[in-house]
Amino acid sequence: MRYLRLPKAAQRLDVSVGTIRRYLRDGRLRGRQLPSGHWRVEEASLDELTSPDAEERRLTEQVFRLKGLPSPYSSTGDRTGPLWARK
Repeated sequence: MRYLRLPKAAQRLDVSVGTIRRYLRDGRLRGRQLPSGHWRVEEASLDELTSPDAEERRLTEQVFRLKGLPSPYSSTGDRTGPLWARK
């Protein structure tokens, strides 16, 4: 697993370092805090965030949250994927 420093992650997403910190805090990005207190971001989580499906998933989750419904992507039981694809 490869980790990036916050400025490099911010550069890849074209956002500020503060935004990267917020994404880590909100759970949009995965990372780890070093004993020194500095953070590193998982490169794979950056790739997931920038995938074409990420924006659609984010908007879908936002709509469900506004309607007070659980996320259609929650991993409860053997259900996977969007709610409408479940059988």
